[in-house]
Amino acid sequence: MNYYQLSARSRKQLRQILRNLTGYKLTYSSCYQLEHQFHILATTECAIPNLELFLPSLNPLAQLNTPLATLWQWAQSELQQDLNWLKFENSASIGLNCADLIHHQIKISRSFLPLTESMLIINQTPDSFSDGGKFYQQLDKTLASIEQALIAGVSIIDIGAESTRPGASYLSSTAEIQRLQDIINGINELKSRYQFKLSLDSYKPSTIQHFLPLIDIVNDVSANLPAECLRRISAENKTYLFMHSLSVPADPKLTLALELNPLYELNNWLQKQLERLSKLGFKPTQLISDPGIGFNKTMHQSWYLLKHIAKLHQNDLELLVGHSRKRFLNKVNAAIDDAANRDNESAQIACYLTTQGVDYVRLHNYQTYHQQVMSLNQLQNNFNN
Repeated sequence: MNYYQLSARSRKQLRQILRNLTGYKLTYSSCYQLEHQFHILATTECAIPNLELFLPSLNPLAQLNTPLATLWQWAQSELQQDLNWLKFENSASIGLNCADLIHHQIKISRSFLPLTESMLIINQTPDSFSDGGKFYQQLDKTLASIEQALIAGVSIIDIGAESTRPGASYLSSTAEIQRLQDIINGINELKSRYQFKLSLDSYKPSTIQHFLPLIDIVNDVSANLPAECLRRISAENKTYLFMHSLSVPADPKLTLALELNPLYELNNWLQKQLERLSKLGFKPTQLISDPGIGFNKTMHQSWYLLKHIAKLHQNDLELLVGHSRKRFLNKVNAAIDDAANRDNESAQIACYLTTQGVDYVRLHNYQTYHQQVMSLNQLQNNFNN
């Protein structure tokens, strides 16, 4: 068995490394963090060209003279599930989403969460389909909820002021800015204490350009912003998240043609988007695609796309899936007609998506997802090795 050390400055970079090695049938450890670096130890029966082998020590616990050496031995013991694994785990303190080991006053963390990152949806709308306006005009309550999410390991906060549910009322850019100004200012104050990205869910150029200096990601459900606006997003090195849709708000009567293969249609759409965005100055690292699950697609088309979601990775673009609380989940359980009661099903699909190379899952309820994915990972850790 061959062991390889994979290190990067972000989970995003680690995912990219793993994507480039998909042909080698890797098994890999949890994600470990030491200071500002992220690490995983991968194992495969095949030799990987141009990657340096990690040679495990014959007496690993006697070789723990540096924090990094300790990290790699901890990761190796995790993959082997040997008695050293018990020693490491018994010495670690268990936190909300990680296990911490202190080596010479330096913290090494083993994450219980997958490399897939979670985006939390915060709706500043009185008519949200999913929460009925839970966070609307509740600034302190909203910021407190966001802070708890960041502590729990959420990576991206996605803030929006206009519902895109079927039949939703149009909101002017002026009104949208008014709804969002205070909450976006408040969220930015949290950046002094937490590492995360702020996403603006808007398809209006005036709103986007107003908030562009304060945000990291533009989440455009129309995928149809004017070229001038897109050039500015690219020039300011922001990330552009673009979603497949046929209408905004969603029109349930307008869907992909039933005789077409939805996977082919989305890959064709994605290729055209990439060509357009490249001409406007975007680098692939600035782009995230979203297949628009439940948006202008029949229930069966949405399920088909989820089943084949790994085939939507193109040209090294990152992939986000926003399936949370959507009506197509009624196929799982017809009794969950109320959107707020679809969190278990949303979390279960998100757990599946982490195994398919999806980079981000967009959710209303991160707590249920985190509980399920950490339990699943722990079971796999204990019984697959």
